[in-house]
Amino acid sequence: MDLVLTAKIVLGAFSASSITAFLLCYFNKRPFFNPNHNTEQFYTHIKQVALSSTTVVAQSIIVGSFFVGTLMDDKPHTIYQNLDNMLRYSVIVEFFYYIYHRWVHTKQYYKMIHSMHHTNIEVYPFDTFYMTRTDAFFLISSLSIPLFFVKMNFFEHFFIIYIYGTAAYLEHSDLLVTHHKIHHKLLFCNFCIVNPIFDMDTYK
Repeated sequence: MDLVLTAKIVLGAFSASSITAFLLCYFNKRPFFNPNHNTEQFYTHIKQVALSSTTVVAQSIIVGSFFVGTLMDDKPHTIYQNLDNMLRYSVIVEFFYYIYHRWVHTKQYYKMIHSMHHTNIEVYPFDTFYMTRTDAFFLISSLSIPLFFVKMNFFEHFFIIYIYGTAAYLEHSDLLVTHHKIHHKLLFCNFCIVNPIFDMDTYK
């Protein structure tokens, strides 16, 4: 269990993805924050998102610390191995998150666990990590499970977290793809995180 190294990976990737997404929105003239909020709503929402984002980061560090040093490879990989590992990681993440996300949209669990993330139908990148602690735990678990199956090194782990973090932000805008924004409007479609490979009969 290596909390310090895990904290560096998680905080580094989270900070880098947050800055990247903000700058991409800024230079493409897309709002990062909800432009319809007045000053009071803006600061209230910042407090709410800061609290839930802190939960996501803290859980990522705690859960990730069990994998660093035990399941991760400390050797450099070839470019082919990098791409192969990240591709396999992505497929496994999407599979587990797809199952979880469909389950949490069932009537008995949606209100208790996931409705907080769907508070706003029209979403913006800053809303990405606005979620309950339980929702955050399952998201982090989905991102961690592939480490049991894919022997990633630290570079690959950092890079894939950065890619998923940046993509998650941009999916809550119109900048990258629209399938997750459509999910917020229609609810029962587009359940994958970034790559909709398992949304065969649920893709819109």
